[in-house]
Amino acid sequence: MTRVGAAVIETDELPIVPGAVTIRISKAFGSPRGLPDLVGVAIRFEAPTITGACDEDRWDLLMTGPLRPIAGVRLPTPTREWSGVSVSPLSRFRYRGAVWRLAGRLVTPPTGPKLDLDDLADALTVGSAVLTLTASRDGDPWSVVGTVEFGDVRAANEIAFDPADSVPAGIEPLPSWLAGLRRSAYHGSREGRRRHR
Repeated sequence: MTRVGAAVIETDELPIVPGAVTIRISKAFGSPRGLPDLVGVAIRFEAPTITGACDEDRWDLLMTGPLRPIAGVRLPTPTREWSGVSVSPLSRFRYRGAVWRLAGRLVTPPTGPKLDLDDLADALTVGSAVLTLTASRDGDPWSVVGTVEFGDVRAANEIAFDPADSVPAGIEPLPSWLAGLRRSAYHGSREGRRRHR
């Protein structure tokens, strides 16, 4: 489910500014309707919302959750509801010499008791959802970066999000070996889709 959202940014420490963004909400494993799954959240910041960007620049952020502590480690675990879910990328990034972690918390209008995209789409016709973004710099306490609010305004086209290549100048995904693996995986996936068209 892909929607147009409005980003309100409350910090100047990251290379993003307020403006229109594209956001996709999904079931990470694509489980059958209503069954528990991980929640996937993807956001695309286009050039107008990236500080100092060229026309073709964009930043694709992919997050998943909810995150729950298992043996002292916070890991993504399946859920039955959309609202109140905490999501996070699986990696960090370096920007201007600092190491950053991002996270988000999704709050949606009331939906049914199951994790169903159709229920969420219906709920968005009567109310908006809000994703609150937070960040931690060099292990400091978490603080609010901004919010992305979205409702029933659908994106004009489906987007192939690519967090490996859609990264603005100055952002270095960490660890570098994981970024390299993700880049190879996304390139292979794109090639596979082209061959099967």
